[in-house]
Amino acid sequence: GAAMRCSTLLLIFTMVLLYLVMGALVFRSLEAPLEEKEHAVLMDQTRAFLFNNSCVDLYTLNDYVQKVLESVGAGVDAEAAILNKTFATNWDIASALFFSGTIMTTIGYGNISPKSDGGKLFCICFALVGIPMFGILLAGVGDHLGTGLRNTVAKIEKLFLKWRVSPTVVRVISAVLSILLGCLLFLAVPTLVFQEVENWSLLESSYFVVITLTTVGFGDYVAGKQTDRNSKYWYKPLVWFWILLGLAYFASVLTMIGNWLRVLSKKTRAEMEELRAHATDWTQNIQNMKFRGPFQASPTKAPPSQPWSQSQSRSQPLGQRGPRRKTRAKPDPDPVQPQPLDYLAENLAFIDESSDAQS
Repeated sequence: GAAMRCSTLLLIFTMVLLYLVMGALVFRSLEAPLEEKEHAVLMDQTRAFLFNNSCVDLYTLNDYVQKVLESVGAGVDAEAAILNKTFATNWDIASALFFSGTIMTTIGYGNISPKSDGGKLFCICFALVGIPMFGILLAGVGDHLGTGLRNTVAKIEKLFLKWRVSPTVVRVISAVLSILLGCLLFLAVPTLVFQEVENWSLLESSYFVVITLTTVGFGDYVAGKQTDRNSKYWYKPLVWFWILLGLAYFASVLTMIGNWLRVLSKKTRAEMEELRAHATDWTQNIQNMKFRGPFQASPTKAPPSQPWSQSQSRSQPLGQRGPRRKTRAKPDPDPVQPQPLDYLAENLAFIDESSDAQS
């Protein structure tokens, strides 16, 4: 599309900043008190430990704890080292595959990361080639996913049309259905699966799903972490496959939300301009109604076309159309301007990340 106007850009920038500040304040008010509580608990535990082990000096203890934390940061299993268990690597083949996957998908959990210089250097090259490659795959998968969802929805649409439901209603229903279908497949089902397999609460599980599919990837929860030793060999590949499909779906949802916001902002701007232009028209119409009475409006007039269904007037039987009156209170919605619900079908079809770059 055309480049954004400076004023629009500034407005969006301001909105983003405000949203950012709001987020910061909310997180701070929710998180800081909990942190303080945990701090107090640790202080009590330390006092109790020193009381029970009077030979240990406070500073010696602190030094040792710092070393342990450092090792844990470097990916060492502290429990195995302290209790003298056998060494088990973080980089067994399943974990290494999963790690490579989190690079290509740009999720980057960070629960394991390369510590050697060679590893870091290779990681740079791997990411620079892998991410674009995965992007191409994602676009293709999204394309087919959208087509699949659309075909399913089209079948349901046919059913509804058989039952003589108005096309507009069908459009809305199909839009809602395609969202629900996707949510069920890529959000609800995986959330329940992770809840079972990982022993997470429902909140933790859905948190993991959303943080993963938005590619934020904090890494405080990672699938297959706790179950590593006894997990089935198919579990991690399955997770990776879910990530592939889920990312394609989520990309489309996020694009769609973006488009809705864009359409809304366009609409409000257009409507503000129209308001001035049509104020006179409206007063005129109201006067007409007064003289004619509200129920004497000609029954042959077609219902005003809904913004998201230009097809409605076409799909009506000819008899109901009736003659069009010359003076219109409101012009037809601009056929070029995309409407929110039309986007849904389109975005489920063309989930192409490159569209973000173009817009």
